[in-house]
Amino acid sequence: MSLRNVLFSFLAGVMLALLALTLFSAVQNYRSYLQAQLQAHAQDAATSLGIVLTNSAASQDEVTMQQMIDAVFDRGYYQRIEYLDVNGESKIVKQTGGGVDDLPDWFVRFADLPAPIAEAHVTNGWMQLGMVRVQSHPAEAYHDLWDYLQKVFFQFLAALMVVFLIMRWVLNRVVISPLQVLEQHSSAWAERRFSTIDIKPSTRELSSLVGAMNRMVKRLESIFSEQLGLIEHLRRQVSEDGLTGLLNRSAFDQRIRLMLSLSEEGARSGGLMLLQVRGLEDHNVRYGREAGDDMLKRIALRLQEGVQAYDGALLARRSGTDYAVFIPGLAENDFASHVEKLFNHVSRMESVTAPEWRDRLHLGAVYLYPQTTFDLGAAFSEADVALREAQQKGLNACHISRSQSNSRSANEWRHFLEGAIARDELLLYYQPVYLAKKVVLHHEVYVRLQDEHGVLAAGEFLPMAEQFDLLPALDRQVLHNLLRRMSSRDDDGAAAYCVNISIASLQDEGFCSWLKETFQSRAKEAARIVLEVPEYALRQHMDLLLSRMHGLRSQGVRFSIDHFGVGGVPFAYLKTMSLEYVKVHRSFVQNVQDRRESQFFVISMAQIAHGQDIMLLADGVETEAEWQQLQSLGVDGGMGYFLGRPQAQPS
Repeated sequence: MSLRNVLFSFLAGVMLALLALTLFSAVQNYRSYLQAQLQAHAQDAATSLGIVLTNSAASQDEVTMQQMIDAVFDRGYYQRIEYLDVNGESKIVKQTGGGVDDLPDWFVRFADLPAPIAEAHVTNGWMQLGMVRVQSHPAEAYHDLWDYLQKVFFQFLAALMVVFLIMRWVLNRVVISPLQVLEQHSSAWAERRFSTIDIKPSTRELSSLVGAMNRMVKRLESIFSEQLGLIEHLRRQVSEDGLTGLLNRSAFDQRIRLMLSLSEEGARSGGLMLLQVRGLEDHNVRYGREAGDDMLKRIALRLQEGVQAYDGALLARRSGTDYAVFIPGLAENDFASHVEKLFNHVSRMESVTAPEWRDRLHLGAVYLYPQTTFDLGAAFSEADVALREAQQKGLNACHISRSQSNSRSANEWRHFLEGAIARDELLLYYQPVYLAKKVVLHHEVYVRLQDEHGVLAAGEFLPMAEQFDLLPALDRQVLHNLLRRMSSRDDDGAAAYCVNISIASLQDEGFCSWLKETFQSRAKEAARIVLEVPEYALRQHMDLLLSRMHGLRSQGVRFSIDHFGVGGVPFAYLKTMSLEYVKVHRSFVQNVQDRRESQFFVISMAQIAHGQDIMLLADGVETEAEWQQLQSLGVDGGMGYFLGRPQAQPS
């Protein structure tokens, strides 16, 4: 029972009791008044008759006496008038019935108005002639009391309704509304969405409570922010270069290896670039080491500016004067133009255009495909050869290693992808995501395509789909096929599905309108779908994602973040985004049982996620040792080849 109802019921009960008591007292007082009136009425009649009957009684004129008694009886409300002689013998009697038939029996029993009897002696001087006995009739008193009861009842009822309305308004304004605000803020605080309470209750106790809660939330927000800051600081120390803030060599190598390994479904091809600054030692001797460090930071900043438009791009300082860049999702036929654009952006910075820098900046690039067993050393060797070719050109130059692959041309890719989408030839694969006790949480949905060479993983065709603006159409078809399956007999009606949605689709107004309309009409299925976006997308599209989430959450759609921990985004976004899950990037999962730094980060991520009531999942669990270690670190669930491979049908 709500506090509002408890308080209102209690106060209403008190008011009803008070008003009922008041009503009862008023009726009883009026009843007493009527009883007195009946007694006075009878006594007055008896006294009057005692006087007027004197002469007639003295002359024993019974006819006149009868007429006088009849006249009095007919003019008033009497039940019985009787004349008795000196011997007590009844001589004249005039009476009527004593019932009240037109009023409720319960009221007559409740009122219980007796018919009072009054007596008066008929005398002549000192001689007693007889006695008159008069009994009032209570019928009129009953009617008066009944009318009075109805009048007072409706007056009290109106007063009671007014009192109830005023009481309810006062309760809502003074107690309930402030408590509802406190409840809303408390729920928000439980989800680590800290905000102070800005109401000023009119009661001293609630005002003190608001002040105490505001002080508490400021302290909690400070503690949580400090925790986020500490974890972010330690993450940067382990994975970032101390001078430039870019990834260090170890973090870069691990992430690019995972990005290009087909053991991670949906791996993405892309371009690897090595940029080298030569002659920095001479620069340090001439201008000082600080100037050299400043130049390295300027180049790093320029590279960051050049790759910020590419989602998921990796940028590292591999050694003193060497930088590495990997941009996933590039189409091979456009690779050269992207490389030249990035190199020109760096080489035209003001510091590098000085004469002494004319032959110090070179870039080598190679296009890489996902491989079953990716050889990182071979990839860097090929990129290093391209770098040497660039240095052979003289001045500041770049060189792109030409791939010998037998891939389709751009037009062939466009025709192939448009046809596959139009003919609904997409293949959906499902990989189970398990909770710690091997209970299926949901299925991760992957899209594949079939060509003459076999089944193509997403990483092999997504770059081309992105180049030709086909991602919204592709995502739409994936969701359409999934919803169709969820409505078929093959679906058990209980399984949930997680679908990766591209930022290009969320930017497309047509796709978002279709998605909202579809989920409105398919609310039951929509509640079983989790839409997932990568963490690195938050760097540039935070406002867009928040807007889309707000619009779709009303349809019951849930959201999650993939690649958690490597997006380069401060974890503070967890305080503003309402998420179902976050999925730890597999770079923290691989060999976690042997890596102390990964264990620390997983524990920290678990604390942050659980503090927001968000589940923490692990991606890329390949061994039992990894799975056991992750569970001990607080991970709620996971996915990977050890737990289950993608299948054409959900397992």
